[in-house]
Amino acid sequence: MVGSLRAEAAAQGRDPYWILMSDNGMAWGAHGYPLKNVPAAGRLPLYIAGPGIAPGSTDALVSNIDISPTLVDLAGTSMPWADGLSFAPLLRGEPGGRDSMLEDHPVGGNDGIGGKTGPWWGIRTPDWHLVEWRGTQLYNLRDDPWEQTNLSAENPDAVEELRAMRAELSAPSPTPSPTPSPEPTPS
Repeated sequence: MVGSLRAEAAAQGRDPYWILMSDNGMAWGAHGYPLKNVPAAGRLPLYIAGPGIAPGSTDALVSNIDISPTLVDLAGTSMPWADGLSFAPLLRGEPGGRDSMLEDHPVGGNDGIGGKTGPWWGIRTPDWHLVEWRGTQLYNLRDDPWEQTNLSAENPDAVEELRAMRAELSAPSPTPSPTPSPEPTPS
């Protein structure tokens, strides 16, 4: 299907950006959970091709909130009010991606095996994934990308550092005070 669409665009003399991604991840049975409301479902497939996009793959951290700022950046403008960060440099083959990413499901949902997940949160860095859900779980993503071995007991300093990072990332941003409008003058 994608090949047919690309061929038709080329026949029309167009060279668009192609972005394919899922709307959410799936646990695929990780840690015994088949659905998407659990921390194991946080990773999403993402494919982007088009003018100036370097071929290749990466495991850099990006978030779905980064898509809009990236598209705007690729179009040659900016979106300074956006919460996301552009990863256009990464697409051009340059260094990029996030240093950390906050993940959470503040309400929880159906766990796919007849229960509810309950709320959970996590913080992901290129090296670590800390999850606070049904206990504390810490995974070394470089040595254990499938997150099979919980290292939280052996790495209390990493757990505390990541908890502090989560607190900083989830702290509410100060809300700007509205500028008062001048009172209208009676005519």
